[in-house]
Amino acid sequence: MNYIIFQVHNTKFAIDINYVKEMINIVYLEDINHNFIDCLINYHGKLIPVIEASKIFNFLHGSYSLDSIIIIVNIKDTMLGILTDSIFENISEEEISNEKIEKNSDLFVLNTFKVKEELVYLIDIDKIAKKVFYENKGILS
Repeated sequence: MNYIIFQVHNTKFAIDINYVKEMINIVYLEDINHNFIDCLINYHGKLIPVIEASKIFNFLHGSYSLDSIIIIVNIKDTMLGILTDSIFENISEEEISNEKIEKNSDLFVLNTFKVKEELVYLIDIDKIAKKVFYENKGILS
């Protein structure tokens, strides 16, 4: 299994690469700031919601720049964008340390592991998507 490592406020997170459709540079964002959704983007003619990764993990508002990346993920044929500070790297399971890490209690973290002596939090994209689409039924229909 491979993972994309991305960064938010100097903290590294991972997402299973099987969910990742594309990584795009920051584009014009139609600000809506509704519940968990920050904005919408036109992705190949379809409006998809974008959420700030900083908001998912209760960080302060992101400090996004032209270096910021939107990770487009596909969850059961539903598209979602995750706005990150930057992409760190693509890693394989073999690069993950076998060191035992205490379980993280964050609702949206599946697992915690080390890569090159740094902690990385594997996000639960299914739970994130459920929250986004459940809390925003009216706006996304």
